[in-house]
Amino acid sequence: MWFMKLREYLAQEKITQAAFGGMLCPSVSQGKVNHWLNGTRRVSLVEAIQIQRVTNNKVTVFDLAMCSGEPVGAAPEAVQGA
Repeated sequence: MWFMKLREYLAQEKITQAAFGGMLCPSVSQGKVNHWLNGTRRVSLVEAIQIQRVTNNKVTVFDLAMCSGEPVGAAPEAVQGA
């Protein structure tokens, strides 16, 4: 099964950024969802778990981690040089 990224999920389900932010607990602003979609802000682990639950596993924690541009499990730069 192929999993969708958050932007694709919102478009397919016709859910606005504001409405999606309201589905999370605590809710997040439309602006924060927009930052996630544009890659200017990272999704926290707690938020990612909620997003996976709210989307019925169509957008996974792994999908959201890959959107950050860093491979899952990659060591931070400070640790890599140690």
